[in-house]
This record gives sequence, C-alpha cells and structure tokens, in this order.
Amino acid sequence: MLRLKTRYYKDKTTLFASPRAGEAGERSEPGEGFFNTPLLTLQANSSTPHPLLVLRTISDLSRTGRGKEADCGKTKLYPLSCWHWTYVRRLHVHLWKYLMRIAITLSLVAFLAPFASAQKNIGFDKAVKKFDVTFEPAQAKPGETVTLKITLDLNEGYYTYPTVQPEKSAANMVNKIVFPAPGALIFVGETTDPKNAKSKAEPLMGIDEMRYYTGTVVFERHAVVSPNAKPGATTVTLPNVLLSVCDKDNCFPAKKLMPEAVFKVLDGPAVPVQKAYATEVNKLLNK
Repeated sequence: MLRLKTRYYKDKTTLFASPRAGEAGERSEPGEGFFNTPLLTLQANSSTPHPLLVLRTISDLSRTGRGKEADCGKTKLYPLSCWHWTYVRRLHVHLWKYLMRIAITLSLVAFLAPFASAQKNIGFDKAVKKFDVTFEPAQAKPGETVTLKITLDLNEGYYTYPTVQPEKSAANMVNKIVFPAPGALIFVGETTDPKNAKSKAEPLMGIDEMRYYTGTVVFERHAVVSPNAKPGATTVTLPNVLLSVCDKDNCFPAKKLMPEAVFKVLDGPAVPVQKAYATEVNKLLNK
C-alpha cells in the first residue's frame, strides 16, 4: 500500500510516495524504505502550479496500482489546500466521471448549437423584409469612386440601430459592418448612417438619446476602384456584418451576415483618384 506524504523545508515542499510499513497505524516516513522518489516539489517562491499537475500525479498513481490512500494529517496538496484523499483509486474514478460529464455536456452543446442559432435568427428573419448589398454605379474605371449601399427593409413595428450612437451611454446599441482589405476596390472614409434617424430616451439604462431607424434603412460607404485593378467582374464579400433589430418589447440577438456584391472593372487607363481620397488610397496601396 502506498501513502502520499509531504515534507516541508525552508524553501520548498515535496510530495513523496512511500510504502506503508508494518501493521495498520504504522507509517513509513520519506526516506525510510524502498520507495523514496519525490513526485512533486514546490518552491516557496515559485508561481502557483496548475491544479491539474497534482491531479495528474494522483491519477498516475491510481492507474499503476501503487497508491490507495493519502494522509491528511500533514499532507497538504498545495495549492488545493488539504483535500481528504481517503482513497486514491476512488479519486481516480470520480475524476473520470467528472471528465465524462464535461464531455457529454460539450457534446450536447455542439449538437444543440444549430437549433439555438436557428431560434436566434427567427426575430431577425421576421423583422427584415429585404436585405441587399449593391454598388452604385455597378461598374467603373480604375481610379473612379463608387458607393456601396447596404439596404435593410424592415417590416412595420421593428427598428434597427445606426453604426455610431452620439451618446456614449448608448455605444452598445449599434450595428457593426466590417469591410474587406483593399483589393479591386479600396474602401475609403467612414460608413455613413442614414439621416432620417429617430431618437428616444431610455431612462432605465441612463440614456437620454438613443437613435434608431424604421422602414427602409440604407448604410453607405465610398470605395475607389484600385488603379491597379484588372478589367472584368469581381465579387466583394463583407466578412462580418452584425445587424440588430428590435420591436417594442424585445431586441433580438444580432445576426451575423457575410453579404456579397458584384462589381465590374471597366477596361481603359486609370483616371486620377478623387482628391478627397488620394492620400488614403496611396497609403493603403503602399502599406
């Protein structure tokens, strides 16, 4: 039978496994007998070891059949304080039961995730009549400026947010639109929110002015056709569009979209980039 014990020194604490000697009640100290191999040494000034390090030690002893009980009189498995390890084998069984519960829980979460996602999108799909992303104009020469329009057509009774709220306390009530890195088209400037915003106060949230939109909502951002773009059709994908919609009672979880818009680069020599965006375009091209 193997007994786990600790020996405290000035600057370290060592966990030993030592054989039990003689009759019941007799104890063999570390250094007395056949087995005198330190299992774990903890320096006094060292950072706290991960608890799994201690559990791994106990588990290994159990599996090899060399440990069955631990004395909690002097044995303190730092940093787990003084756990009462009555039977190491029992600990091993409980540990595996615990890990199996975790595995089953994770499996259920993975299995139910698609259903939860479907439920989450019901509010958005019910609120949105039409969602569209287009370029205007849909074709241009290299160097010319076009506009990307993201159109959200809401059913009656629903509203959505801008991409920026003027009041700091309402900063989380926004839609998020992430644009792609420069390619055939180079996005410049900032996203423009519609100008027909409504506003209301939310006293319970400490908000004096929260802006929102109803009906047809159009977000815009300018893009310059890269002077280096090759002629022909290209598809631009927005990698992350998070849109939130609400009704008078609830705000539904934001739906993540990755919309695409088709654009055609016309053949012909590049024209000078519009002065307002020339510096930004040159900086992005030379990045």
